[in-house]
Amino acid sequence: MRQTADKLFGSDYVWSLLGAGKHQMAVVTQGALLSGNVRIGLEDSLFIERGRKAACNAEQVTKIQAKPAPSLR
Repeated sequence: MRQTADKLFGSDYVWSLLGAGKHQMAVVTQGALLSGNVRIGLEDSLFIERGRKAACNAEQVTKIQAKPAPSLR
C-alpha cells in the first residue's frame, strides 16, 4: 500500500490505515486515537462488535467517532 501511495502522491500525504476482518474495529479505533486518518465500512467487516452485525456503515462510523480524541499538547 505504501508503494502505491508513494507512486500516486509522492510525499504529499499523511498516514492512514484500514483494518479488515475481525480486527477492523480495534485497528481503526487505535488509528483514530493516534489522530490518523481511518477508513471503515461494511466492505471490510460486517460486524460492529463480536457476534453482532452492523446495521450499516454509519453505525461503524458513529462508533469510531464516539472515541475521545487524544490530547495534542
